[in-house]
Amino acid sequence: MQRSIPLIFLLLMMINPTAAMTTMEEINHYQINSQGLDVQDNIVAVAAASQGVMFFKIEPSGALTSLGNYSEGTMNAIDVCINGNYAYIANGLNGFWAIDITDFTKIQAVATIKDMNAQKLHCTDQYVLVLQGFSGMALLDISKPESPTVIERTNLGGDLKRGSIDHPYLYTLDVKQSEIDIFKFNSSGIPEFLESHPVEMGLSLATSSNKVYVGKSNGNIQVFDMKDDKLLSSKNITDDGQSSNIMILGEYIIHSTTNKGMKIININNGEIIAQTNVTGTTSLTNQFFIVTQLNLGLGVFKIPNEITLQTNTMAQTTQTSNQTETSTSNNTLNYPYLLLPIAIMTLIRKKNENA
Repeated sequence: MQRSIPLIFLLLMMINPTAAMTTMEEINHYQINSQGLDVQDNIVAVAAASQGVMFFKIEPSGALTSLGNYSEGTMNAIDVCINGNYAYIANGLNGFWAIDITDFTKIQAVATIKDMNAQKLHCTDQYVLVLQGFSGMALLDISKPESPTVIERTNLGGDLKRGSIDHPYLYTLDVKQSEIDIFKFNSSGIPEFLESHPVEMGLSLATSSNKVYVGKSNGNIQVFDMKDDKLLSSKNITDDGQSSNIMILGEYIIHSTTNKGMKIININNGEIIAQTNVTGTTSLTNQFFIVTQLNLGLGVFKIPNEITLQTNTMAQTTQTSNQTETSTSNNTLNYPYLLLPIAIMTLIRKKNENA
């Protein structure tokens, strides 16, 4: 048995407990005052405050090629989302704008709703949810994308910073009153208020398949189950930093913080799979993370080869209903180092048999 110790020791030295975590490196950086962004296929839309909305094509190398921009009128573009040949802009106190991007060299405004303080957007194929901070929320029907129609305005007080639609429910996060306001769509397609559910320190929100994820000021993520029109606390996922944005893709959480970077976390076991020290709000293609860093610019990061994230054509920073239904069947992660303990035990058994 003594002769087997050096071999076992050598194999134990080969086991790297941090092998599952990859540090993602920035491959391209652009000095753009990026406030918010969205990605559809290989098109990147960036809300760039007074510079309006900029559109880029992301190349296979991760480089961004300019397609055009829209900066007509008084612009304070805070957030943006793309739906087909149209893009929607949260333009702060200047309201909500819809633009036609069929031809990026001739972008035209097709609709404006000026009596809104549009700060954040959440888009699906049929709706745009407009978060207005202390002014509540508005829900727009974009089934006719060139002429959005307001179907609901609600102000329950507080400060609405995040929202999400996971049909038949609509959620808004009130950071002032520390609660999630829950609505349910009726048969006419109008969201009706159900209840407010308390949640402490909530700063970011995402939904997926009747689950609600709340990122907190201490970095932790609280997970709720929606059952029979009630939110039930499910579990907590431990992280650090101050949460700024959450995305759900299959079995992974893409968690951005303001001071501890961005991480890919396995929902099932809470394991951090990959991370970067860059902070900001994230959107992504099948190959790249794109991170807004406000006045620090826009960064492009390569998704590690060992991680497969299946995305669709509407990879929203604030989560679309399509994203939340992403299949997990093709999400794969390889952990060859986990086989080493099995190999060690096999070697020990064979040594004992030969002794």
